[in-house]
Amino acid sequence: MQGMTDSNIWEYAKTENYIIVSSLKIMTFDNGLFFLVFRHKVIWLSVGNGRTKVLANLILKNSKQIITFANNSTEGLFVLNQT
Repeated sequence: MQGMTDSNIWEYAKTENYIIVSSLKIMTFDNGLFFLVFRHKVIWLSVGNGRTKVLANLILKNSKQIITFANNSTEGLFVLNQT
C-alpha cells in the first residue's frame, strides 16, 4: 500500500470489505471526514505508541466485541482503549 493516498486505501478497504484498524492519535483520513464520505468501519486502537505485541493482545482480548461490531450495519467506529 506504499505510495497510495488515503482515498485509495479507503476505496480498497471498501471494495474488499475490510475494516480499517489504526492506532494513530489523530486520524487524518481526508481531514477527519471519512465517516461522511466512505461510510466504512474503523477500529481505533486508543493506546498511544503501543508496541505491536500490545496492539495484537488488545485486538485478541476484544475479538468477540470486534466481531459484533463487524456484523453491526449501523456502527462505523469502534474504539479500543488499553486498560
